[in-house]
Parts: sequence; C-alpha cells; structure tokens
Amino acid sequence: KNVYLLTHKNAIYKSTDGLNWQALKNFGNRSAFWGYLASPGDRTALAVFGDRLYTSILAKISNSTFEGQVWRATDANGTDWVRAFSYSGQIVNGHPREQLPGKLLSYDNKLYSSTYRSFTDGNSTAFKIWSTTDGVNWEVAGQDGFGEPGNGSITELEVYNGELYAGVR
Repeated sequence: KNVYLLTHKNAIYKSTDGLNWQALKNFGNRSAFWGYLASPGDRTALAVFGDRLYTSILAKISNSTFEGQVWRATDANGTDWVRAFSYSGQIVNGHPREQLPGKLLSYDNKLYSSTYRSFTDGNSTAFKIWSTTDGVNWEVAGQDGFGEPGNGSITELEVYNGELYAGVR
C-alpha cells in the first residue's frame, strides 16, 4: 500500500514503505498559494475517491480574490494532476476571508469537500460542504452552518457506524 504525505509547502509525496519518499507534485510557490496546500491547522486535504487521489488547495488569484481548488490525480501514480473543481472567495487585508478549502472525505460513493471561514466578524458566511459522485460535477451538500450562523467551520468530517458526521465550530 502507498502512504501519501501532504506538506504545507505545496507538495505531495508518496512512500511504499514509510521510509523512502518520492515527490509527486508541487503545486506552486508561496506567493501564489500562501505557502500551503489546503487550509492551515492540520486539516485533512487528501482523499482517495474511486481510483484517484484528490487534494484541495488555496490559490491566490489577485489581491482581492482567491480560489478554493480541488485537484485530481489523472494517473494511478499520482504524478499528473488536473483541477477538478474550484470556487471563488474574497481577500480582506491580505488574508482569505471565507469558504477556505478544508476537509476531503470519500463516503458512500461520493467525495465531500468542506470549507471554513477565517474571520468571525459577522460579515463572513458560514461553511459549505460540496459533493460529487463522479469527480467532475459538484453540488452543495450542506451550507449556511446547517442553519446556525455561528457554525463557521467544518472541523471534522468522519464516518462512524456507516453514517457521515460533521464537526463544526
């Protein structure tokens, strides 16, 4: 079995033995991606869906906008990647404001991608959860903090006893 490692310096590595690592993909430099893949704070941003590896990244588009992006490996080795999905967000005072990419989880023939907000000033929207059954077409599976405006972030997506759970804050 392969073990995959995602770094906060835009790179994905693979190991077949847990000791020797092979670089698979580098998604860019610090100025374009704030120096990390997905969101900070130990969020899971790698998932296997179908027979492909997925990751999410935060990409700076301009001084006022960013994109949350989900990427899919197009080969079984994980060396070639294509953007599978993206959405836009706002940058305020040099920092991404809301809907930053968070957790990825494969469950019940769907891939889920959650978001979180980095500001709690009352002007940011609550989280969203996106899902896909084919890795190409995405739809909103949960939003607006499940009806609670204070639920700004998905902190966990986990499966327990065959059911999907979302931890929020």
